[in-house]
Amino acid sequence: MRASKFLLNLAPALLLISCQTVYLPNSRNVPMLSKAGEVQGSLSFLSGYNLQTAVALTDHFAVMGNGSYASSREVWTDIRSKYTLGELGVGYFKNDGKIYFDLFGGYGAGKTSSSDSSLYFYRKNVSSNHHLSSVNYRKYFIQGGFGLRRKYFEGALALRFSLIDITNGTRLGSAVDVNQSPVMFLEPAAVIRFPLKNFVLSAQVGFSEAINSYDLRYEYVPITISTGIGLRLGYKNDQ
Repeated sequence: MRASKFLLNLAPALLLISCQTVYLPNSRNVPMLSKAGEVQGSLSFLSGYNLQTAVALTDHFAVMGNGSYASSREVWTDIRSKYTLGELGVGYFKNDGKIYFDLFGGYGAGKTSSSDSSLYFYRKNVSSNHHLSSVNYRKYFIQGGFGLRRKYFEGALALRFSLIDITNGTRLGSAVDVNQSPVMFLEPAAVIRFPLKNFVLSAQVGFSEAINSYDLRYEYVPITISTGIGLRLGYKNDQ
């Protein structure tokens, strides 16, 4: 049902998403770190632009920072929307050279805005609905990843739980009470990577589904796809 709400254009960062879409999930950051001192950075596109970084502080503990941006245009109305998100996380990883595991948790903040009051947001048990110009939200997440490493190929599965808490909305510059309960999303993803010395080519497909959909009062994108290139320094390859 929701998949029919949007068309994914393969041009970078151009998403033809329904004007009612509020939440666009970002790509999962699965760095597959190897040892202390390793630094990674990557840029991916298709479902928006995703900038991801990770730094291994020790052989088992790391920090990450992620940012995403996308824009969309409603074909028939020319209404334009923008999606921005930034987040930070800390976590644990273990890498024995062939098998990789990590667990990260973190916090982020995002905003979805439209050139018109077209972000549809309905209130439960209330007859009136809202068409908003912008929505701000907080994001809390926990993500686990498991992968296999080879010399020229890496594959991983990631499972992220994201709690999206809408904090406020605006309509034509005026604040609107959206009366929204936080919604938990289940967000699995499959990742493939191709190491080329210090560079990494990657591709990812991710899925999102609201767990407590009873409290959900806005549209979201259920499928995201990304591909990109990354740089890593201080990498240890035991293959």
